[in-house]
Formats: sequence, structure tokens, C-alpha cells
Amino acid sequence: MKNMKKYCLAMLGLALWLPGCATVTSGAGPHGRESDLSGPVQTRRDVTFSVDFQDDYGPEAWFDEEDIIMAIREGFERSGLFRRVSLVPPGQASARHYHFRVNMSGTPMNERMGWSYLSGITLMCIPTWYSLHLDWSMSYLHQGQEVLAASSHQKGTDILWLPGAVTWPFLNHWTVGKGMCRRPVYYFISQIREKQLNELP
Repeated sequence: MKNMKKYCLAMLGLALWLPGCATVTSGAGPHGRESDLSGPVQTRRDVTFSVDFQDDYGPEAWFDEEDIIMAIREGFERSGLFRRVSLVPPGQASARHYHFRVNMSGTPMNERMGWSYLSGITLMCIPTWYSLHLDWSMSYLHQGQEVLAASSHQKGTDILWLPGAVTWPFLNHWTVGKGMCRRPVYYFISQIREKQLNELP
């Protein structure tokens, strides 16, 4: 009995102190790659961009509007396609403007709480999970006219399970969430190159 008590206390301590959670990603895509950032550049342009971000996920979201903006800005600047990239309100769009709509949704808060509670009382011995979705769309407005529309869907899942403590340093909100922000931007850049939007007069 004494050994059983020690075992239960040890398992409780492990569940409290180790983040027994692994975060994985999947989704319909399309997904871009970092290699999409590189490619021949004939004409570099000054562009503006705006972001319409909708958070329907609520508390404990993996990222916020600033993370989305940073991913877009970094991707555009690293692509070498543009001389200057400026964030502006939609009403101040330049003649070459990219508008992004990003909606974050997922498992409702009350369900997340229920799965977390079940995970806690079972000391994370029974796996539970919940998901977060990012729906991206990008429109390119040239002289006020839309000439390109593209979209990408990203899905991430938190798996609450004690063995997840082993993978948590590599599969967590920061590492997986970073990819969910960057891959759509890589894809959009590949479309900008393919359609040769910088060559429009």
C-alpha cells in the first residue's frame, strides 16, 4: 500500500510538472515551403499590406494578430520581391496592395475545458485532444482591382497525454504554430512569383 501511495504521488507530480502535451499539425493546405522564398527577381516593387484578423478561438490561443503580421512581413521581405513592405489600414492601400484575411477557430472553450479536466483527473494516462484552425485568404489589388485571390487552411492539434512530455520540447505551440503562420505566406509568395504580379505595369 505504501508503495502504491508513492507511485500515485510520483505520477501526480509528473503530471503537474511535465508538460504532457504534444502539438501536431495537419490540414488541407495548400502549404508552401521555405524554398518558395527564393527565385529570380526582375522587378522589385514597393507594396502595402493589410490584415483582417478574427479570433474565434478565445483564451489560450497559440498566437495573435502580431504573430500573423510578423510572419507576412518577414516572408515578404525575405523573398526579395519587394523594395519596401508597409503595413497600412485597408483604407490606405497603395496601387499595389495585398490584403489578408485570417480567421482563427477551433474546439470550443467549454469542450477544451472538459478534455483538460478529463486529462487532469486521469493524470494524463488517457489521451485527449483539441484543435485549432487557421483559415487564410490573400487578395492582391492592382490599381484598386483584384487580380489574384488565394487561400490556405492550417490545422493544429494539442494531444494531452503523458508520453507527450518527451516530444513537447520539439512539438509545441511555438514550433508548430510558427509553421502554421509561415507556410501560407510561403505559398502566397509562390503564387506571386508564378503569376508574375511584379511585372504588371
